[in-house]
Amino acid sequence: MILISTNILLIAAIALFVIIYTPLFLQRIKLSKERKTLDAQDKKIREMNNKQNGDKKYKDFTDGHMYQ
Repeated sequence: MILISTNILLIAAIALFVIIYTPLFLQRIKLSKERKTLDAQDKKIREMNNKQNGDKKYKDFTDGHMYQ
């Protein structure tokens, strides 16, 4: 009798563990995918920002007409 109740308790503990940790594991996978996407977007934004900051020299787009 003790052996049967121990087995039932063990199965119940394993089932509870699976029920609780499966959604947490799936959420962690989802967050990991989102983080990779955000890192890629951040890299693109940094590259664009560096490209804009690298060209700080003033360019006269009016060819001097504005100052005549």
